[in-house]
Amino acid sequence: MTITKSSRVSRRCTALLLSILLAACGGGGSSSGNAGSTGSASETPPTTTPTSTGNVLFAPNLGNGIVGAFPTLTLTQGTAQGVQLTLSGMTGINVQYDKAHDWLYAVIANGQQNEVAVYAQASTASGRLTPARTFQLPAKIVLVTKIVLDPVADKLYVAGEVQSDGSLLLVYANASTATGTPTPVQQFAAVSGLSDFTVDAGRGLVYYSSNAPSMLHRLTLASGTDQSIACNYCTPDGTAVDSARDRLYVVDLFKSVHVITGASTAQPTDIASMYVIDATYLTYDSHNDRLYVSAGSQVGIYDDVQSVTATLGAALTMVTANGLQSAGEFGLPL
Repeated sequence: MTITKSSRVSRRCTALLLSILLAACGGGGSSSGNAGSTGSASETPPTTTPTSTGNVLFAPNLGNGIVGAFPTLTLTQGTAQGVQLTLSGMTGINVQYDKAHDWLYAVIANGQQNEVAVYAQASTASGRLTPARTFQLPAKIVLVTKIVLDPVADKLYVAGEVQSDGSLLLVYANASTATGTPTPVQQFAAVSGLSDFTVDAGRGLVYYSSNAPSMLHRLTLASGTDQSIACNYCTPDGTAVDSARDRLYVVDLFKSVHVITGASTAQPTDIASMYVIDATYLTYDSHNDRLYVSAGSQVGIYDDVQSVTATLGAALTMVTANGLQSAGEFGLPL
């Protein structure tokens, strides 16, 4: 599997378009698009970057159970070589990586039953993987949307669709040891059509997008209070939160990424948008203040994304490669 960098947009906010080429496929092509935004830095981003001698970035290709695993988070000039992992039955839009235990979390469909699968020794894994441990989700969940791991609190958040009854958000304790059919410690009924969600664990908040109706929400875990958040002229989809700066990033489906400051406050403010054609999902790297934007067969990267304070457009060459049909959200060291 190969990721190829395209071009740099600005000095402070580096916008890269990467292509992920599965090892089993070859060839490639190119197309054009636009992305970009810059601003002045007002805060110093975290500088502690996790290191690894093996796989450290996990990029799922949705729909075929393939995950690209790469040995670096810093994809700079040239190409970065990775390996291909096969997770049979993988569903949902993302994977999660617990670096301390070297575990990769994913959801798999085992017949009619959805399960959380945990794969050991993820940093050195390659080829077809077998779970070291699994636990079952409620049978009423017919389609899992996404999982979010909080390794500090040892919790796993799971969102999924319930047949003819909207969506559910489940919170599991003891994620590092769960087996069998554990009982969630919290359960929330969301509006129908939950598209994506992200967790600010420190503030006890979940932000999620829905498509029936199309809205952006803020859910308080302690009380269950669910409030809508304004996303200017936005059809919200992918979400990612920068908890340290109280910033929320939201995809306006297939168009751009909105930047919302003061996300947890009484008056969140949509301050900027970054145009990325075909944008769908987001992954935020809190260690490096880096935002990954999944856009079909392409992935955009914005470094120093906290510096984005205003909407500015900039041309960007977009590289397309055969093999990656639909990029999900990445698993990064947590």
